[in-house]
Amino acid sequence: MTINRTFTAQDLIPYIDWPHFLFAWEFKGASLHSKEAETLKVEALKVLSGMSAEEAIIKCRARILDAGSEGDDILIFDTDKTLRFPCLRQQLKDKGSSYHRCLADYLAPVGMQHPIGNRLGVFATAAHLPALQTATTDFQKMMLQTLADRLAEAAADRLHHEVLHAEWGKPLDQPFYGIRPAVGYPSLPDMSANFLLDSIIDFSALNIRLTESGMMIPHAAVSGLIFAHPKAVYFNVGPISEEQFLDYAKRREVSAEWLDKFVHYLK
Repeated sequence: MTINRTFTAQDLIPYIDWPHFLFAWEFKGASLHSKEAETLKVEALKVLSGMSAEEAIIKCRARILDAGSEGDDILIFDTDKTLRFPCLRQQLKDKGSSYHRCLADYLAPVGMQHPIGNRLGVFATAAHLPALQTATTDFQKMMLQTLADRLAEAAADRLHHEVLHAEWGKPLDQPFYGIRPAVGYPSLPDMSANFLLDSIIDFSALNIRLTESGMMIPHAAVSGLIFAHPKAVYFNVGPISEEQFLDYAKRREVSAEWLDKFVHYLK
């Protein structure tokens, strides 16, 4: 199943994470509830409410595919190919956890059935605000960039909800379960994973291009995976050993030298 959506800024206002918007403006702790923070939020809402469909184009795509785990790898079964998506496993347990987590754990082993099915969501979103190119003041640029970032994240949030509804029947008016780790985040820290996702989603359809470092352009873009396992949690991969790094490079079928550019800080 493939879901393609284009949202307006107004569509996504209910999904915006305002604390993270304010963090970008360096509001923290008690200042998040200050009069200045509330004034900034009101101004941001005014900007969003006034954006036409041409002034804020938020494109999204998700594919829901058969998948399963094989060790620390996720095998994704596309129409005409099988893609191996290697993952990293924690070597330091989270506090209160009894095991070292890996994203592959949230899918049943290949060939085994699971009550929620062996299905995986792959997604990407991008917020295009043409006014960013013509903004004349630092305040305007900051406001538009921080709103673009939040709109891309809000679109991912809404898309996650719609994927769970379309594939797993979760009601749209109820809190959703599962996790949506994005590339570059603690449980999916390797930016080169974007090259794998691009081969599934086709980022160009969302007017996204990748740099050599795996970063997405525009900056206000998000990509990642959607797991529906009810016990799935976010976690931090954290530091890995040289042994795991070399094994990961082998499973990715790339040279250790090339991969080191993306995950050297984990070693």
